[in-house]
Amino acid sequence: IIAGMVVFYKLCMRIDAEYKWNAIAYFPTNENVRAYKDLMPILGDDPYFLYNYAAELNVARFYKESLDIAMKCRHLWSDYDLEMLIAQNCWEINRMVEAEEHFRLASDMCPNRFMPLYRLVWLLDRQGRQTEARELATIIISKPVKIPSVIIERIKSEMENYLTLKI
Repeated sequence: IIAGMVVFYKLCMRIDAEYKWNAIAYFPTNENVRAYKDLMPILGDDPYFLYNYAAELNVARFYKESLDIAMKCRHLWSDYDLEMLIAQNCWEINRMVEAEEHFRLASDMCPNRFMPLYRLVWLLDRQGRQTEARELATIIISKPVKIPSVIIERIKSEMENYLTLKI
């Protein structure tokens, strides 16, 4: 009976935490960071919660904390969006070697995506590695498009401009 009561209590806490998480997940505000922190002891083993928490911290510009939570999430789950979030956090705290590693991993996970390569061009350029950046920009320009979009057109256009300006 006691074990059943403990399990029921834990279940009720989990359900309550899930409701609170649902209430804050779709309306990002700076106050949500505190709410996520409060929910961490209960939902800290849920990779989706950890990803949302890391993304919320990133939006609030707490990049180091976001990276820490994202790395906890990475132990439970491997995903393109998570790698992009980790790379963005590394970029923001000036850990460029790690950012490059995660952009490349995201690109390997979804080879048809343009964004990891695009971000990688700017990372390489920022590091003074223009030759590598130009080679990657050329790859982006010649890369076939599966689903046309304004974003892809903008990326390809920017890469063409990058090549003409960097010659």
